[in-house]
Amino acid sequence: MTFNSFIRPAEEKDVAALVRLSIDSFRNAFEPNNPKSDIDLYVEENFSFDQIYAQVLAPSNLFLLLFIEPITEQTSRPVGYTKLRMGLPESCVIGEEPIEIERFYLDASAIGKGLGSTLMRACLAEARARRYQTVWLGVWEHNHRAIAFYKRWGFEIVGSHPFQQGTETQTDLIMQRAVP
Repeated sequence: MTFNSFIRPAEEKDVAALVRLSIDSFRNAFEPNNPKSDIDLYVEENFSFDQIYAQVLAPSNLFLLLFIEPITEQTSRPVGYTKLRMGLPESCVIGEEPIEIERFYLDASAIGKGLGSTLMRACLAEARARRYQTVWLGVWEHNHRAIAFYKRWGFEIVGSHPFQQGTETQTDLIMQRAVP
């Protein structure tokens, strides 16, 4: 099935929907394989309205929201988003002029429909338009579906770093690719 979709930058008016999508998609991605108490703690520490609001307004961040068409009452909220972060990369990132995909999430209803590819194309286009030459990201070492997706998009593992999720320290793989 083909979906018509569009992507636009997040605005202040989108914060409540972005908070809801952040929480739901994070829980969907990680709750099946992690203690609920750790997921609850991470969500509480990272996805409050005030935190997301500040991140949307920060000039070093760009949130891109993915919507499916036609817009109806059921589809007026985004079904995916990415957060691009302009800033210092991990030391293992060796590409020139790097930008980070700090978050890349889809609603459970949008997974497996090709919409992740739509969102990734938007990330790469935005990086290219802003003259970045490298895109990098961190992904949980046990998130095999995401790792396979990123590899299909030409990302390669270049290192790792610890990631604190609740009370547990996990390992994120650092992946990068050149901007086409």
